[in-house]
Amino acid sequence: MTAPSRPPAPRPSLPMLSIVAGVGLAVWVLGLVHTGVAVFVVAVVCLCIGAGASFGVGDYVGYRRAARQVAALRDYCDSAYSQARRAQAGEADKTGRLYRAENALHEAQAELARLRAERGQEAAREVVDQ
Repeated sequence: MTAPSRPPAPRPSLPMLSIVAGVGLAVWVLGLVHTGVAVFVVAVVCLCIGAGASFGVGDYVGYRRAARQVAALRDYCDSAYSQARRAQAGEADKTGRLYRAENALHEAQAELARLRAERGQEAAREVVDQ
């Protein structure tokens, strides 16, 4: 998975918008109270700049959050994959040891049967020799 190539849709944070809107509204009301056109224009410009900045900040924060979540998910998938590979290797090793132990057991049983047969033949010869 790769990170998105462009930031997601703008999502301004509510605290940022409320602060900017509150300051802009206060300056706008002051401008209306004093009936100064310059103050009113400055208030509108500040309100627009603040809203645009909050959209940009929210956009950037959302993009960074998404990138961190993607990186965390990638790390989790990598670690889960490596754990699964280690578990598979461990199971394969256990299976190999089991097969080797079974082979050794069969060899020991065959050797025991051969020794018993030899002992039986020796006992039979002793009986014949007497």
